[in-house]
Amino acid sequence: MRLAGVGPGDEVITSPYSFVASANCAIYEGATPIFADIDSQDVEPRSGCGRRSDHPTDKAIVAVDIFGYPAGVRRAAEALRRQTTSR
Repeated sequence: MRLAGVGPGDEVITSPYSFVASANCAIYEGATPIFADIDSQDVEPRSGCGRRSDHPTDKAIVAVDIFGYPAGVRRAAEALRRQTTSR
């Protein structure tokens, strides 16, 4: 988080369906974890992560692997890229 420049006042999107460490990594840097809506079929964050696409304080997405299924990192990265370029 620190290397990504996350700090106080920032928000970090993560899955609510995870161990507490997924949110704590943001809290330790003074940021606020935001829990995304997840898809009931693959427990991945839904497109748009349940947030407005222009939310100015979103700084990062913490992808979470669940039960051996890899997180949709490409989907999350693309959502964040669209979000940051639309500002």
